[in-house]
Amino acid sequence: MALAIAIDRSGSMSIGEKMTLAKQAALASAQLLAPDDFIAILSFDTLTEVNYQLAHAGALDLITRKVEGITIGGGTAFYNALVEATNQLERVRLAARHVILITDGATQDRGDPRNDYRALLRERFNAENITLSTVFISVEGDLDQDPGFLRQLAQLGGGSRSSRAPEPRSRRWSSRRCAESLESPKGSRAASPRRRPMRAPRRPTNRRRSRSPTIRLRPSRRNPRKRRRSRNPIIRRRR
Repeated sequence: MALAIAIDRSGSMSIGEKMTLAKQAALASAQLLAPDDFIAILSFDTLTEVNYQLAHAGALDLITRKVEGITIGGGTAFYNALVEATNQLERVRLAARHVILITDGATQDRGDPRNDYRALLRERFNAENITLSTVFISVEGDLDQDPGFLRQLAQLGGGSRSSRAPEPRSRRWSSRRCAESLESPKGSRAASPRRRPMRAPRRPTNRRRSRSPTIRLRPSRRNPRKRRRSRNPIIRRRR
């Protein structure tokens, strides 16, 4: 498997623990890979930088240093980051190639006619059998957000839908969400609970249940055919 992780390093990522959450999610995905798998680490604002060229995922210490060395930059632009992630994955011919886009806001190059996201995902991602998943990180009070566009990118890219990871939740949440999108890139939302199968309704019965319990007479020990005489006068009358 080959994996390319694109981390948003725009100025808004400095709010709260968003950058820390993004780095923890990226490292959690890298730890799931086998040593003979491939990984590439990218960071982007308006420009894209390849922090770790596509190579084997066994060098976790070096990958960790590269991820921790990502610093805050300027604006946000998804298109060039996705193009560079595709360029990295096209260097190897594997059956499973996946891109994870980790961001906290809307892209500023969406209105540019030169950046056709739909054509990029159809002509390059789908043609090369590359899938895309998005992870949306946000905190309370964020205004520059566009989770709907991230959801569209994930649907066109054949990956898991974008997910919101608020700051009050722990780092384990975003790490688990990013790891689950890696384990099942073409599945639906990974954290959706399993539904129990519906049971058929019970048919009403017309049987009447007797309220009074039935009284059984035990046979006598001396003569098993002869039944004991009950001491209860009500039972004597019935007999």
